[in-house]
Amino acid sequence: MILYIFFLCLGIMRDMSYIEKYREIEKFAKEFWQKNHVHESRIDFAREPETVFDFFPYPSGIGLHIGHTLGYIATDVYARYKRLLGKNVLFAMGFDSFGLPAEQFAIETGVHPEITTKQNIANMQKQLNILGLMHDPNRTFSTTDKDYYKWTQWIFLQLYNSYFDQVENKAKPISELEKKLLQDGLDGKQLYDALSLNRLAYLDDVEVNWCPKLGTVLSAEEVINGLSERGNHPVYKKKLRQWVLRITAYAQRLLEHLDDLDWPESVKEMQRNWIGVSSGHEIVFFEHIVELEPFSVAQIPEENQVKEVCDQKPLSLKVFTTRLEMLSGATFCAINIHHPDVLRFCKTSQVREFLEQNRNNENFVGSVFTGTYMYNPINDRKMPVYIADYVVDYGTRAVMGVPAHDDRDFKFQKQYGIEIIPVIVPDKEYLKVHDITAQEYKENIEQYDVFGKKSNELLLFNRRTVEQEIAELEKHPFVKRKINMKLRDWIFSRQRYWGEPFPIVLDENGCAYALEVDQLPVQLPELADFKNDCESDEIRKPLDKVTKWCDVNFVKLDISTARIVDAPAGSEIDIEGTKYLVCTGKRETNTMPNWAGSCWYYLRYMDPANADEFASLDAQKYWSGIEHNHNKLGMLDLYLGGAEHAVLHLLYARFWHMVLYDLNKVVTPEPFARLFNQGMILGAAYSDANGSYYAPNDVVKNGNEWSVKATGISVVQTIGKIGKRYKNGVPPEEITDEYGIDALRLYMMYLGPLEQSKPWDYSAIKGMVRFLEKIISVEIIDQDSANALYDFNETLKKVQQDCHELKFNTAIAAIIIFINEHRKMTKELYAKLITILAPFAVHTCEYIHAQLGGQGSIFDSQWPVIESIEKQIKSINVVFTVNGKKRCVEEYDPSVEQNILEARAREIVQDAKKIVVIKDNNGLPKLVNIVV
Repeated sequence: MILYIFFLCLGIMRDMSYIEKYREIEKFAKEFWQKNHVHESRIDFAREPETVFDFFPYPSGIGLHIGHTLGYIATDVYARYKRLLGKNVLFAMGFDSFGLPAEQFAIETGVHPEITTKQNIANMQKQLNILGLMHDPNRTFSTTDKDYYKWTQWIFLQLYNSYFDQVENKAKPISELEKKLLQDGLDGKQLYDALSLNRLAYLDDVEVNWCPKLGTVLSAEEVINGLSERGNHPVYKKKLRQWVLRITAYAQRLLEHLDDLDWPESVKEMQRNWIGVSSGHEIVFFEHIVELEPFSVAQIPEENQVKEVCDQKPLSLKVFTTRLEMLSGATFCAINIHHPDVLRFCKTSQVREFLEQNRNNENFVGSVFTGTYMYNPINDRKMPVYIADYVVDYGTRAVMGVPAHDDRDFKFQKQYGIEIIPVIVPDKEYLKVHDITAQEYKENIEQYDVFGKKSNELLLFNRRTVEQEIAELEKHPFVKRKINMKLRDWIFSRQRYWGEPFPIVLDENGCAYALEVDQLPVQLPELADFKNDCESDEIRKPLDKVTKWCDVNFVKLDISTARIVDAPAGSEIDIEGTKYLVCTGKRETNTMPNWAGSCWYYLRYMDPANADEFASLDAQKYWSGIEHNHNKLGMLDLYLGGAEHAVLHLLYARFWHMVLYDLNKVVTPEPFARLFNQGMILGAAYSDANGSYYAPNDVVKNGNEWSVKATGISVVQTIGKIGKRYKNGVPPEEITDEYGIDALRLYMMYLGPLEQSKPWDYSAIKGMVRFLEKIISVEIIDQDSANALYDFNETLKKVQQDCHELKFNTAIAAIIIFINEHRKMTKELYAKLITILAPFAVHTCEYIHAQLGGQGSIFDSQWPVIESIEKQIKSINVVFTVNGKKRCVEEYDPSVEQNILEARAREIVQDAKKIVVIKDNNGLPKLVNIVV
């Protein structure tokens, strides 16, 4: 009876096309998964864990477009593949829902960001569900959930209450440093200041990217060509009191660990360049000649001796160099337009006018002589100082110009006719190419291009080696060794409403105190006006307007901690037997950047319902694989996302994870063991002369030109990234409604190598529909041929290897080749075939699995075992060509003799001059070429 129903169902499937059947297939699978809790994951010590996550998505109002689906489908395929291998897979999705876009939308529409955020999340969840993704529904959350951002605030407090121990190279509780300082006799304000100078989270007056129109500080990543990424508003440099995180303390560890992570080399290199650690020397130049007694390296004077001299002089300039031996060749200095002392350098009204015109232009081009001269401390050479566009905006923001040995300095010298003094001999290859001697080069240097910095030959002037010259220069009091880095401490404040509030209270002097954990979360107050008042220099942030929330009474429990109390100021209250004076204060009215919530969400996936901890160590030990003796540097087995977040998100998350590891809050030194960056889906975008984009449906083509239908405005078509900024995103529903979800999933994975960008071709998806048609119409037979078994085994090998390496396009190609060759097979082989196809065509394979009488979900089945099968060849096809051109293809027994093939060739061409028989790797004839 069961067999009768089985064959009846298969017969019905063959009688209907896939397009007619797919809605029923999808409905069955989705209802089955929900009813049987197929996608839920639990700790199971009998099974090895596997963690697979996507980069945290931001739920925009536009929702998902086809470009987003590439990464989400890829991780789902990999997660399901690992599950079929027997792994206990943790696969979840949450939402990074605080941030500027939601707040700006609220300002524009008057709708509270909480409302639009929830609507956007609901829409995105619906779209993700359409794609058939295996996300655990019990592990989803948003950064705006108070049960989540309570722990974001808690992590901030770990940073605030920690310092970096330079000796042990790790974070430690600030209480340990406090004990040492108390022993040294510090107390009161002195103790507070000393602790503040060492905290991993501290307040400081720092120069920031300030956007008045948006009313907030922006990160470097949010500023493009001096304009805000959102809205294209002008961005200026401004000093503000900000919360800053001491990420620079971890620069060396952030660098060192990269070598041992399974990450794309390009991403590692981007992080190395962003951190930019380099070993060199700091040199101090003065506006007047300054002399100190030379000293040996073993007798370096006290730092304050040099500082005292610097403070006495009207103007000094620090530069950092990795080539100290070039100092005698320095003939000018150049500073960045944002150098902190730039105004002091500008001596004339003309220069100050230049400064005012260009200071707020991030991409200004040009240079100007400041009217100031510095003296080279080793030879008293007078060097002009310029403001120059090629000086980078980090480090000391100043360079010493050595035009003989730096191409940028050389080009700059030509503009002003500055003296060129060679310091080292050009390499021999350079001298050979130019047919000159070293002396001729020295005398005629302006005739030649700069030869670079790599030479390590003898110095021209005193014939010392470079090493000897450096050792001599290090004796100078205004030269000292230094490790420099491009990385700056992380500015962590935003002047917005829609962000995590800081768990901080400020007293009347602006001193910060951390709230106790039991007073978390600090929740945002209700607010109708989200706009920042930026008209004056004294910025009034959105939260400043809510005085009822902002103004608090509190008690100082110790030098670091406070408690908000409901008691009048000036009164005394008793807390656990100790009396405290009630003070007046203000909550911190800056909010955290949206980076905060996205730094640690992968940990919350492991323990989302825990009300007592952000993620228990037991849950971490299981899901990271430590309980199964996995010795991984990173916690996650696979982390997949776009390369556009290759630097800051990953760097910030690694930093937080390292701090938590030092404090014994997480169980691995790094968060992400394996990283993979998917490519982009490319599509047509249409923009006008002002850079505004229009949806493809809103434009029309007239001959070779495009214009907006409604207005007639001319637009230009470009092929690039699909995204909301370019208004060219295709919602996945448009595709799945017409062709089915599995056809889309297969097509997205079949487009090409996952890591490469590729164009979107709507029409090509029909090929996947035809493939699925073949899958559901397989004819069941009693016995498989030897060739079918061999071919499936080879297909299985290919699919298994490719899935591990995320080469999904070639895995699908292998299955397509197999089904094209074998349309008839036994029920057993059919079951194996749909098992290896299941990660891609999830609904279709779940449906067929049930039709074949499979128990439970197909994703709880066992991945087929690769067997040792030798191919049995019953016949071979031999191609006959004449002078390389194909004439015919004939079938022969594998044991066919060569003389028989030659005789057949002479029958085809009687006057053949030569006959060549070519064999394959198995020694079987595959081609006979007849030469006429």
